[in-house]
Amino acid sequence: PISGTLGRIVSSLTSGADAVLVGPPGCGLSEIARLTGMALKDQASRFVLMDCRSVTLWQEAYRQACKDADDILRRTARPAVLAIDHCGDLEPGEINNLFERVSSAMQGKIHARFWVGNLDFRCLEAEHSLKIICNPRSLFLMPEYHRDDLLRIYSAIGRGRECEWGEAILYFLHDWCGSDLALVGGLAAYLYGNWRERLY
Repeated sequence: PISGTLGRIVSSLTSGADAVLVGPPGCGLSEIARLTGMALKDQASRFVLMDCRSVTLWQEAYRQACKDADDILRRTARPAVLAIDHCGDLEPGEINNLFERVSSAMQGKIHARFWVGNLDFRCLEAEHSLKIICNPRSLFLMPEYHRDDLLRIYSAIGRGRECEWGEAILYFLHDWCGSDLALVGGLAAYLYGNWRERLY
């Protein structure tokens, strides 16, 4: 349910952890970002929205976000959460530029970053050494997969890599990886073979 996803997103952001919400165009990511802002406001947190939909104008959107963050800090003495919507519309170099600007110029003004869009954050890390999030539990997918769906997907990933995973391994992967399917695929190299019965 959307309410459950919202609760986990808000919990991640209020703890100070950056979060990523990924999904295909048209699945309602911007609406979830808006609802996240409303939920944060209910918890006395503030929300600054930066829309990167127009690629040629993202610098202007960034300047306005800086002004809004300054205003919030001056009025409330508290840093805000910065939501970066449609970030998947930007080229990797532009995302890297934006990441560096936010990290330096907005330090102390921003409590956490919320990246929203059709973003291949794994590619950014592998090819551009840009780590958007540190904790895979801060990755949220839309449409949302339920636990049983994820366990079936994990099994399929394992079989494709000649791995047989039993219930203990599947639940371990769920606790450790959550929706980060790329991480599950990476762990397959360490969980190769038959892990259905013998774990040691």
